Amino acid sequence: MKNISVKVDIRKGATTRSILGSLQSPMAQAAEHMKGVAKALVSTPYPPASPPRRPPHMRTGNLRNSIGRKKKNLRRQEVYAGISYSSELEYGHHNVASRPFMRPMMLRVRDSVSLFFRRAF
Repeated sequence: MKNISVKVDIRKGATTRSILGSLQSPMAQAAEHMKGVAKALVSTPYPPASPPRRPPHMRTGNLRNSIGRKKKNLRRQEVYAGISYSSELEYGHHNVASRPFMRPMMLRVRDSVSLFFRRAF
């Protein structure tokens, strides 16, 4: 069973270490925002069960509590769901339809994440 994660990555190129340093705060803010949106998507109480292809409703809170973020290096923050069944919920399997929450989170934050970087410069 795989955990799932979303990575915010700034590729090396002509950027310097000082520019990368100035990106640390907006990267952390963007990742924290993404984590909050993912947690909100899985916070609808159970019952009833969520319909297929919609974010899962919260039964125990374990999935929501497993969503976190970590700094990987100067250029990367990671938002992850660290519980063993997170990939089955996200992608489904042979008897269970998917109940994605990370992909919908990415769709919800795609415009707002860039604001964290625009404010920094």
